[in-house]
Amino acid sequence: MDFKVVGQSHPRVESVKKVTGKAVYTGDIVFPDMAFGVILRSSHACARVLSIDKGEAEKVKGVLGILLPEDVPQRRFNCSGNPPSPLLIKDESLLTDHPLFAGDRIAAVVAETEEAALEALGKLKVGYEILPPVFKIKEALSEAAPNIHPDLGNDNIAKRMTVSQGDIEEGFRNSAYVFDEEFHTPVVQHVVLEPAGCICHFTAEGKLTVWSTSQTPFQERRILSELLDLAQSDIRIIKPIMGGGFGGRQQLHNQHVGALLSKLIRRPVKIVNTREEELYASVVRHESIIKLKVGVAQDGLIQAFHARVFLNTGPYATHGPVVLLLPQGNSSTASPIICTKDIAYIPTVLWPGPCAGMAIRKLPLPGRFCSIGSPGN
Repeated sequence: MDFKVVGQSHPRVESVKKVTGKAVYTGDIVFPDMAFGVILRSSHACARVLSIDKGEAEKVKGVLGILLPEDVPQRRFNCSGNPPSPLLIKDESLLTDHPLFAGDRIAAVVAETEEAALEALGKLKVGYEILPPVFKIKEALSEAAPNIHPDLGNDNIAKRMTVSQGDIEEGFRNSAYVFDEEFHTPVVQHVVLEPAGCICHFTAEGKLTVWSTSQTPFQERRILSELLDLAQSDIRIIKPIMGGGFGGRQQLHNQHVGALLSKLIRRPVKIVNTREEELYASVVRHESIIKLKVGVAQDGLIQAFHARVFLNTGPYATHGPVVLLLPQGNSSTASPIICTKDIAYIPTVLWPGPCAGMAIRKLPLPGRFCSIGSPGN
């Protein structure tokens, strides 16, 4: 039987535009009255902002406005592009005076040109009280660790889940071999070709249009609606051709800040991450520690499976509990199992350095990375 679709080769609808260089990405879009926004990000992993002096920044020619933490809605939110769920812990602020990672949003500037915005950004004077950070998962779980979110709990465990079936001890007694190991997976950055970007236009009529590098436009609209007190029908999300995502675009990046800057001046505002911002202030895959104890029969058939998983969700929960939940289905077998998983708040983490040793890096927000919960992730 001949099929028109199955077994046939079909070009992607945007492929010709891409290979001929005619594809229009978010960063390519220009409006006649468009302004440019930039974000002041914390230079410390854990700190309190004691003061922000914007006097010199406001004098820069072309500056249209500056937003500080006290100028924006004081609502906690979860930036992940998941449908509403109890798993989505709301622990993040639009702009914060208590940054929890190097890259956390503190203030924002909008100006006639990107150069003017960056010049003003450099003239903002911030006074910090530097607080002790945490570097490793095991440190975050210790009783001596500072509590990252004391308003949400008494420790740094954002979520704990346990799945069990059968008699695990009997399964190990019936095993010819028992393997007990601990594994560590590091953070990984998506490194998509196109940096995260958006253009936000908040009109005088109170309507918001957002052009953005988004993989979840409908959830983006929902979150912006909640943050800005707008009906979802008053928000339009337009997704231009996008230069890669791999899960890293399934959450808000700069859209909320861009919307507030546009509301301030009632003009379109463009914010596009630099490559440096992509690496330290966007999103990475979660670091994990996985303790596995597996019992197998003489023929290799699994008799018992015990897993203890610790996931590092960095400074904010974002996708963390959802990522934690999904591997449960992948670990299910007919054998007795116990799978307990904790996700911990950690403002920084130890990354492999560029040389043979280890170097301390700041951890941006962990989030989705391709097919979350699968062995490939």
